Amino acid sequence: MMNLALNLDQLKITYKSIHPPSSPVNPVLPFVTKTVVELKGGFDELVGEYVRQICGNTTQAQQKQKDELEFEDPLILQLTSQIEFNTEVQEDLERFLRHFLFGTNRSMNVFHPYIYNYLPAPEKDSLRKCAAFISDVLVEGDQAVAEIFRDKQADDLLTELILENLKVVSASRKDKGKHQGLLPFLSSLYREDLLYMNKHRDYFLSHFSLLTHFYAFNYICQLLFKFERFIEADYSQATPLYFALEWETLSKRRKATEGLGYRAIKEKLPHLFVHVHTMTQLSMLSDTEDQPFITYVELDKRLELDQDRANFVDSLNQWILEYAKKFPLNGEDESFRTYNELGEAMEGLFKRVQKGVNQEAAVKYGRNLSGFGGKTFIKSRSSLGQVFNMTQEMLLLLTAVCVKDTRMPLNKLFVEFAKRGVDFDRLSKKAIIELFDALNILDKKSDSGDAQYVKPIL
Repeated sequence: MMNLALNLDQLKITYKSIHPPSSPVNPVLPFVTKTVVELKGGFDELVGEYVRQICGNTTQAQQKQKDELEFEDPLILQLTSQIEFNTEVQEDLERFLRHFLFGTNRSMNVFHPYIYNYLPAPEKDSLRKCAAFISDVLVEGDQAVAEIFRDKQADDLLTELILENLKVVSASRKDKGKHQGLLPFLSSLYREDLLYMNKHRDYFLSHFSLLTHFYAFNYICQLLFKFERFIEADYSQATPLYFALEWETLSKRRKATEGLGYRAIKEKLPHLFVHVHTMTQLSMLSDTEDQPFITYVELDKRLELDQDRANFVDSLNQWILEYAKKFPLNGEDESFRTYNELGEAMEGLFKRVQKGVNQEAAVKYGRNLSGFGGKTFIKSRSSLGQVFNMTQEMLLLLTAVCVKDTRMPLNKLFVEFAKRGVDFDRLSKKAIIELFDALNILDKKSDSGDAQYVKPIL
């Protein structure tokens, strides 16, 4: 690919300010610096909007009324009009339907995957953007996943009647503004696990939200680790993150509390904002019109020929100088370094952007990652600080989707965990084996991992 270079004219137009409000390059994350996403209550508040994004559906906004029953009454009325009954039991029938549909917390009971389409949308625009982001990067338009939530097939007449009276409106979404996925291996694993779990409907309904929350949070963590490796990153497989079991005792010398756990992420959170800005600038190339987001690794691969590298590094040096002039730093030396190597030049732009951006904005942007993990996947362990947290429910969920229908060697299960970005140290693995043994899901023929098998859970 000859004469590949940065589009300096486009860069100058876009970067009239150090934090441009928009860019011609595809977004890869939904975060902003003004609002920090916090999922304190888990993923449930996003799940309805997430499913509608998958299916291309929308629901009409439901305004709060003085009469708290006004929202569900039209549906109840519609249902009762199709049922033959004696008038003296009308009140009891309406009460039964209301309880079946809405329970006691005024939100709709999810007794079938199609119901997710009807759950309320989050009030905050930042959360709606997160739902769209997760659909874009994890589902990637997979119609097999969408069909889970479009299918109205029911096992009983009441459910069939209810589903036929629930209507959603199709809503097309323009490709522009869709988030570009960067970790196809993780997205593929998510869809594989989701489709398997759907074979067990009750389990799916109770764990769909948790599985999606895990993969979405893991996706963002993986991105930061990849970004930090610049051209040395491997986007084809996960970087295992060390988790601590929620019920185990920890110490300072555990991998989950050292640099291989959440601490490694927390220290780098402000870098997320800088990396996104740096690669957005590097993605503005003279030979592209649709402006895809290009990672450091992808750009390095494109520039295989020495002449291509020389042309690009020359244009990058020009842009670093232009950027420094447009956004000068107090006390900065006017003699700017010229880079010869692509990797060094990329890191040079990163460092220049890092110095120039608003530090408070970078910190707030990075806090979106920890806010997205919420209390589910990040937990404070007193003086040891925060760690990646693995609950028993999440551990058994991962085990269920990894093992599937055929028993699996214990050692292979840990390999499957690692493929999904989850690792444990020796003491945690010992505690997991004890748990599996207590739950009677371990076939133990000897103490070696190869001679121990984990039974299917579902």
